[in-house]
Amino acid sequence: MSNWIYSIIISIYQAGFSVASLWNRKANLRVKGLKAQRRNYKHTKSDKQSPSVLIHCASMGEYQQAKPILDWILEHTNYDIQLSFFSSSAHDAIPTSKRITKYYLPVDKKSAMSLFLDFINPQIIIIVKNEWWWNMLSVIAKKQIPTYQISATIRKEHYFIKHPISFFRTRLQVFKQIFVIDQGSLENLKTIFIGNITIAGDSRKDQVLKIKQHAVPNVFLNRKKVIIFGSIWSSDIDTIIDIIKFTPGYIHILFPHEVGQKNIDTIKYNFKNIQLINNLNEISEIQNNVSSNNIYLVTKMGILKSAYCNASLAYVGGGYGDGIHNILEPAVFNIPTLIGPNYTKSNEAINLIHQKCVLVIKTKNQTKIVVDKAINSSSVVKIKLEQYFTQVESTTSIICKSIFAEKNI
Repeated sequence: MSNWIYSIIISIYQAGFSVASLWNRKANLRVKGLKAQRRNYKHTKSDKQSPSVLIHCASMGEYQQAKPILDWILEHTNYDIQLSFFSSSAHDAIPTSKRITKYYLPVDKKSAMSLFLDFINPQIIIIVKNEWWWNMLSVIAKKQIPTYQISATIRKEHYFIKHPISFFRTRLQVFKQIFVIDQGSLENLKTIFIGNITIAGDSRKDQVLKIKQHAVPNVFLNRKKVIIFGSIWSSDIDTIIDIIKFTPGYIHILFPHEVGQKNIDTIKYNFKNIQLINNLNEISEIQNNVSSNNIYLVTKMGILKSAYCNASLAYVGGGYGDGIHNILEPAVFNIPTLIGPNYTKSNEAINLIHQKCVLVIKTKNQTKIVVDKAINSSSVVKIKLEQYFTQVESTTSIICKSIFAEKNI
């Protein structure tokens, strides 16, 4: 009965997504990409000679969590990587190579999943973070493909924890091992999953530590007061305006979460003297010519995570909307970080708030107090964050050594 209801929901979702693709660019790209992919099933045979690992990432955030795992596999094993995405933006942004191919994850119907897995023929499947496609898990069980979940965050609010019916219990048993990020996730998962659960931490720590290792500060910005506003939405603008007002001696650099023209125009409208740049090197030229300007909008994707190395203070967007974005990216550079109040789905935010390394601006009246507190605590925050990123064994090592211990690598 539960499977029947779930399949109906998926069919309704598929129909709605197809309708949305008529005007939504991302949906349209996914629909077209899946059609082209299905044509390959009929006319092309997967020519993989080496064994392969399917790593499924919903979007770019999950890919960043998977990246250290992916790099380890390529370096230490003879397995090729097959990436699957739900998001078109992530699918289109990730490069391929001789050992890396990419696909769209099909709609979660048993027939579609079966065709897809037969075509790519993975020997191992790794599902990143909180992705539960129940028909996919059923197909995997029938095909007996060793499957793992990594960087899972299991909260009491998850529907299958609140309603632990046999449908969810049965499908979860396909996982040979689930790697969770903390003790709370382990305890919650134990109420429904009887298999192997390992606390491995968050692989994003490994990723941001690698980014820090290769980040090169901008020469002009060195030793200047810089605030970087990362992954911002329109809902963040009022708070950003206040932060800028209370930090007049700083250079302010804004990175929108999306660089579409509509979003750029919205930000430009709210910051009259803002300068548009493609990279941080352009700032020195503008500063030399217009000494009064100190607000910049970066219109190029992909450079935010390393740009944080120039900041003395950071603001991470999303906290006045669906939820904050990756706060580990600025935190790894040992700087105080400001966020909005919607952070409860982020375990790392909760941990760092407790340590007073991340500060929350809940209301407009609190902005100046919180900003001043962040600026004055920078030396203490630096020490705490250095300790936070010190690991006895990396998450990547724990996960990969466990998955590939019995494999011929």
